[in-house]
Amino acid sequence: MIILQGQELVNTLRKWSDKATSRLWIAVPYIGGIVAVRKILGRNWIENPTVSVRLLTDTSEFSNFNSDAFELFSERGEIRHLAGVHAKIFI
Repeated sequence: MIILQGQELVNTLRKWSDKATSRLWIAVPYIGGIVAVRKILGRNWIENPTVSVRLLTDTSEFSNFNSDAFELFSERGEIRHLAGVHAKIFI
């Protein structure tokens, strides 16, 4: 297990996301703005149709969502609701 934070976390997520060939699965309590999502995750997962994209989050907390980022995830993959989710996991 690796525990990362700050810029080290951002750099690692970007490196792994850029190398994703089959899946990008994310569990987080909320999604930031589209600019931040693209900065952290890059464009590979958006442009590569072979990458399976799944987002697990608490969709009842819409005040914590950026609509552009949420729309991008919904267009690109599957969004699942889990009430009270507080995990922050990227696979």
